[in-house]
Amino acid sequence: MPELPEIETLRRGLAPQLTGRVIRAAHIYNANLRWKIPPKISTLVKNATIKRVSRRAKYLMFNLDTGTLIFHLGMSGSLRIFDNGTARAKHDHFELQFQDNQLLRFNDARRFGAILWTDHNPESHPLLAKLGLEPLSRQCNAKWFYQQLLKRNTSIKQL
Repeated sequence: MPELPEIETLRRGLAPQLTGRVIRAAHIYNANLRWKIPPKISTLVKNATIKRVSRRAKYLMFNLDTGTLIFHLGMSGSLRIFDNGTARAKHDHFELQFQDNQLLRFNDARRFGAILWTDHNPESHPLLAKLGLEPLSRQCNAKWFYQQLLKRNTSIKQL
């Protein structure tokens, strides 16, 4: 299963390649992932511009001008960019086609990944809303960690 550093590395690699690009079409080849891919995604992302590629925990988010696509790679998922005309692989379940005819494909052999949609603040999505502090944020520091320890163990207060 990809861990947080791998997801952050993927985000950093995709962000400069995808930010500002216009999605010409989306194709769902197999909606049966961990949760079914909402069929409305194909129409919601058509002609939308990717404003930002962000991450929350192990979720990648494509912030569009129409809402947010949320990806989770599950245990075996990947996102890869191809030129138009590249043959699909066996486990390619979802594809974004850009105006320059490049493609972004989601491949997941085990189908534990997810592709979700929200037109609200993605941080309020039920899968993201109750996540803890982001470990790579400025708020995650020694002082915060110590305060959390104090809440859990009163014997630490004696140190």
